[in-house]
Amino acid sequence: MASIPVGVDAVFLIDESDRVVDVTFGSKEAVQRAAELWEKKSPLKGNFRRVTGAILTPMGNKKVAIRDEQGKAQSYDARPLVEQQLARLGKGDAVILFVDNENKVTDVAVPPSPSPGGQR
Repeated sequence: MASIPVGVDAVFLIDESDRVVDVTFGSKEAVQRAAELWEKKSPLKGNFRRVTGAILTPMGNKKVAIRDEQGKAQSYDARPLVEQQLARLGKGDAVILFVDNENKVTDVAVPPSPSPGGQR
């Protein structure tokens, strides 16, 4: 049912206890409309590429540079919503960047640092 976009004609099959048990498109036109809407759909958040490393050059001029796990220096533009998060990080801080299809940082995660004695 989640795959039928809002605004598309649909036919619902209701059981004797008034629960929806199935749904299908209401017409051929509805199928075509759903296909058009599907193409315009924004990408899922899970589609972002993860880049793990350490801050090489802290946030400046809307850019941040890291040294990735392979030792390669990488520089990325940051989206406005993550600039503040990146500005709090300093050289050497571990970080996971979520990079979109335009090669811009869209989200940031900071892995937990190990506590003394190796326990959390």
